[in-house]
Amino acid sequence: MEQIKSYYNAFRRTRRDLCLPPVKGLDKNKICEILLSTGDTDAKQFVEKMQRRHADYVPHSSETLYPLEWWNYKYQGERLFCNNNRIFVFIAYRNKFVDGRELKGKTSDIGRKISELLDNVTMEDVHVIRYHYDKEASLTGDYTALALSTIYSE
Repeated sequence: MEQIKSYYNAFRRTRRDLCLPPVKGLDKNKICEILLSTGDTDAKQFVEKMQRRHADYVPHSSETLYPLEWWNYKYQGERLFCNNNRIFVFIAYRNKFVDGRELKGKTSDIGRKISELLDNVTMEDVHVIRYHYDKEASLTGDYTALALSTIYSE
């Protein structure tokens, strides 16, 4: 976000003729939309570069999903704490800087990802998650669970 804001502020200063709004209150997507709407070649290249970089952060393999699995165990809420084995289905946009929640409605596509995961599962795909939980005194301790996951992204 800092890199996007920095670019936008510099662009805004050099292109005063465009009367661009101040960065305050703008999210990443809005800033990118504004930059693209200017038609400036450099701005377009910058936005495309940021989108490619964002896509690189979206996990795409079982091993790159492991940290998300661990995080979901480690930081689960104490009210619903459970150390059961789990299958996670993560959703994300590759080219948008927003939460992937809107993709939840793509049930057929997500279902295919789940079927693919389950039809091809091997023991190597199952991750052993070891974590220490300390959000609730009565639940504090070291835990181990098994996790399997897939990701649907657009």
